[in-house]
Amino acid sequence: GTKRKPGLFQSIGLVSSSPYLVCVAVLVIAYGLCMNFTEVIWKTSLRRCFPDLNSYQRFLGWFATALGISVFGVSLLAPVLLRLFGWQKSALVVPSVMGALALPLYLAAGRVEGDLCSKLAVVAGSVHNLASKSLKFAVFDPTKNMAYLPLSPEIRGAGQAAIDVLGGRLGKSGAALLQQMVIVFCGGEIVRGVRVIGFMYACATLAWVWAINSLAPKLPAKLLRRAEAAEAA
Repeated sequence: GTKRKPGLFQSIGLVSSSPYLVCVAVLVIAYGLCMNFTEVIWKTSLRRCFPDLNSYQRFLGWFATALGISVFGVSLLAPVLLRLFGWQKSALVVPSVMGALALPLYLAAGRVEGDLCSKLAVVAGSVHNLASKSLKFAVFDPTKNMAYLPLSPEIRGAGQAAIDVLGGRLGKSGAALLQQMVIVFCGGEIVRGVRVIGFMYACATLAWVWAINSLAPKLPAKLLRRAEAAEAA
């Protein structure tokens, strides 16, 4: 039969017993937090720019098409990136690009007044969303999967299941909880709490970069070459 996923506390126990798994968990949780922090602000700006449902749905339809094209384009470049720059630099591309693209979103969304700010936030948020979702499939997932390679098969299987649980629960629910707290403290308006959310985004990105740099020396070059060849094939 199918294996049951471990519970949240079981997952925390398993991951915290291994410093290596803690680093892999930080990658997954940080990506989830960063995505969810920007998603809410982007959608809030979208609703301000497209108050009627038809134009809002039309924009999301356009975005879905653009995302399909973007994922296809980035997936062609990803194997080349891995082959030319190796695991560490390829893995660092994701938080670096996402962080650079998040900055204009938070600057534009942080200004409450004016339609122009909303439009700039929509454009910046759309570009961030396109890049981060494309990079997830093409670069983040392959580099994350390579990080499991040095582990023994049973630890790899259990660790992967535990990190999937933590990534899902802490990445999504953690971001939602933190944002709810910000909304409460900022008088029920998320736009007023953009700077606080931006600061949390920056903290998650720094933790993510730390995790990549901590994992890189522990990944044997021979294993990575084999995995990169498989990705490129």
